[in-house]
Amino acid sequence: MIKKIICSNTTSVVFLFAGTAVVYLNTMCPTVGFTDSGELSTVLATLGIGHPTGYPIFTILGRFIVSLPIAAPVILRVNIYNAMLVSLAVSVFFLTIRNLFSFMAGKKAADRRVEQGAALCAALVYGFASTVWSQSTAIEVYALHMVFLNLIFYTLIRGIHTQDIFSASRWLVLCMFLIGLSFGNHMTTLLLLPGVAYYLFANIDLRSDSLKKAALFGFFFALGLSIYVYLPLRASQVPLLDWGHPATFERLIWHVSGRQFRVWMFKGLEVAEKQFAWYVNDLPNEFHWIILPFIFLGAAVLFRTRRKFFIFLILLILGNFVYALNYDIFDIDSYFLLSYFALGLFCAAGFLSAAIWFVQKRSWKPFAAAIVLAVFPAVQIQHNYARVDQSSNYLPEDFTQSIMKNLPQHALVFSGLWDYFVSPSIYYRYVERQRPDVTILDYQLLKNRSWYFVQMQRTCPWLLERCRPSIDAFLAELDKFEHDQPFSPEVIQERWREMLSDFVFKSLPDHPVFIDGRIVADFPAAIQSTPYGMLVRLSLPEENVHYQLLTVSIRPWTPDDIIVKDFEDYKSMMYYGTLRWLQVHPQAEPLRR
Repeated sequence: MIKKIICSNTTSVVFLFAGTAVVYLNTMCPTVGFTDSGELSTVLATLGIGHPTGYPIFTILGRFIVSLPIAAPVILRVNIYNAMLVSLAVSVFFLTIRNLFSFMAGKKAADRRVEQGAALCAALVYGFASTVWSQSTAIEVYALHMVFLNLIFYTLIRGIHTQDIFSASRWLVLCMFLIGLSFGNHMTTLLLLPGVAYYLFANIDLRSDSLKKAALFGFFFALGLSIYVYLPLRASQVPLLDWGHPATFERLIWHVSGRQFRVWMFKGLEVAEKQFAWYVNDLPNEFHWIILPFIFLGAAVLFRTRRKFFIFLILLILGNFVYALNYDIFDIDSYFLLSYFALGLFCAAGFLSAAIWFVQKRSWKPFAAAIVLAVFPAVQIQHNYARVDQSSNYLPEDFTQSIMKNLPQHALVFSGLWDYFVSPSIYYRYVERQRPDVTILDYQLLKNRSWYFVQMQRTCPWLLERCRPSIDAFLAELDKFEHDQPFSPEVIQERWREMLSDFVFKSLPDHPVFIDGRIVADFPAAIQSTPYGMLVRLSLPEENVHYQLLTVSIRPWTPDDIIVKDFEDYKSMMYYGTLRWLQVHPQAEPLRR
C-alpha cells in the first residue's frame, strides 16, 4: 500500500487529503470557537457582510455549504467545511512540489519514487505546521486563503514551466483569475504580487504581444476581483450582519481596504522587533527543530541550482514580513502563512536533495529513504497536537450560554468581550435563535463605527427611536473623526458619555441593563452597579437590586492560549470585584431563583 502511495500522484493526493482530514477533524472545535468564529458563521448562515475586508467569495461558498440539507448544527457544518479546505490546500501544495521539483530526480524509476515520497512527506510537514494546522480547527477566512495561495502558485509554476505555448497561456490566465478571486477572499493576496511579478518577468518573454497578454491577464484578474460587487449589492438590502455597511463607494473603499485596522499598522520599529521576536521564537512550532536544517539545505540547493526560484521565495517571505512585522495585533500568527508556504517549499527541496543523495551515494533503497523521511511529519504531529487541539474547547459556548440563560427578559447588554462572548452570542442569537429577546451591543463598535448604528436599526430599533437626539449629536462628531476632519476629543468624548447615559436611563423602565466589568468607568457615576455573575447590572439608585454570584460552569480545558489567559484574568477580576462589593454592601441579599 505504501509503495503504491509513493508511486502515484492521484493516490498520494487522496492519501494526503484523507489523512490530514482525519487528524484535522479530531482536533477541530466542536462548537463556536474564539474571536471571529461566531460572527463569520452567522455571516455565512444569513448571507451577510463580515468584518473588513468583507470576504465575498468566502461568504458565497460558505452560504452554499450552510444551505446543504445536512442534519447538523450550522457551526459544526462550517467547521468541518473549514477543515476540508485546509486538507485541500495541503493536497495542492503536494502537487506544486511535484511539478516544481521533478527536475531533482533523475530518469531512473528509483529516483522518481524518492521524489514522490519526499514530496509527500514535505506536504505533511507543511500541513502539520502549527499555524497551518490551527486554521482547520474553527471557521475562519484563512483556510480558503491557503487554498487560493496554493492554487495560485500551482498554476503559476505550471504556466511557466509548461513547454507548450498554448497550454502555458491557459495556466497563466487561470493564475490571474485565481489572484483576482483570492483578493475577493483576503487582501493580503497583495503580498504575493512582487514575487509573482518577478517570477513571470524572469521566466517568460512578455515583450512579444505584450499589450495583448497584459489585456488578457488584466481582464481575467478583474473578472475574479469583480466578486466584490457582492458587498454593495448585499449592503443595499441591509442584511442582519452588515459590517461597514458598504452600500456607497466611499464605504466600500473603506471596507475593502481595511481602513479601521490601520490604527494598528506601521507603528514603529518597536512593534516590528516584537513581532519578529515572536516569529523567531515560534518557528520551531511551525517546523520542528529537527526539520529546520532541511529548510536551510533546501535554500542552499535552490540558491545554487535554481536561483530565480530561490529569489522568488525570498521575495514572498520579505513581502510577508513588511506587512506582518508592522501589524500590532496579538493573533499575528495567521499573517505569516505566506512565509510558512515558502519555508515549506525550501523544506521540500531539502528533503528531496537529502533523499536522492542517500539513494545515489549511499545505495539506500528508495522505499527506505521514504520511510526515514516519514519520521518528520510524525514528529510534527506529536509536537504540535496538544498546542493545536481544540476538540475540548467549549469555553465560548459555555461562557456565552451561561450568561444568556441567566439574563432577565428583554435585557440590554454592553460588552467589549468580543473573543469569547460578543462574537459567540451573535451566532446563538441569530442562527440558533436563543434568547432573541436579549440585545447585546459591541462596546467598541458602538464607540468608533458609525455604520454600527445602521445595523442597530435592524437589531434594536427601539433603542435608536428612544435616543435619536443624543445619537445624532454623537454621530455628528464621529463623522468628523471618520473623515479625518478637525474634531475636538473632549467634545466627542462628552457626546459619547451623554449617549451612553441616554441609552441606560431610557432603557431601564422595560429593559434591564448589563455591562461587562471592564467598561464600568465609562457609564454614569450616578447609576447603581451591582455584581450579576460575570456581568454588572446597572439600575437606578433607589432600586433594590439583588446581586448574583458567579455561576459560570466551563467544561475542563487548559491550553496555553492567550485568549484563555484573558478569560481567566476577566473571571478573576469579576470574582474579586464581587468580594469587594460585598465588603461595602454587607447587608445585600443574593438573587434567589
